[in-house]
Amino acid sequence: MNNRDLIVLVEDDDTDAFIARTLLEKCRPGLAIERLSHGLEAQRFLEELEGIPSLIILDLNMPFLNGKDFLKDLRNDNQRSETEVVVLSSSENREDKNRCAELGVKHYFTKPLTLETAGQIIELAKASYRS
Repeated sequence: MNNRDLIVLVEDDDTDAFIARTLLEKCRPGLAIERLSHGLEAQRFLEELEGIPSLIILDLNMPFLNGKDFLKDLRNDNQRSETEVVVLSSSENREDKNRCAELGVKHYFTKPLTLETAGQIIELAKASYRS
């Protein structure tokens, strides 16, 4: 599998992860999605991955390593600093949104994920793949 065809979903809640996977696959059947439960697990996965994924969908409120700290570390990683990240969080806090924007997040969506938003995320992944 070409890693540019891969979406990494970093989500600690099983129900939210199931909904995200279901809606994303509905928009693009056969989509390769790797679900990881927290930022630390995602860091380890990316360290072992050759290349970069087309997109990371990131929750903010997670155990072990939260989304903002994961994002900060990702932006300091020379090999993966430009990886496209979409935040999908229950937080509507302006400070969270501003901090994510400072860390290069262009798209911040609040839960619950809808089919329309899933379609937008798929388009972002396609655009990232082409660039």
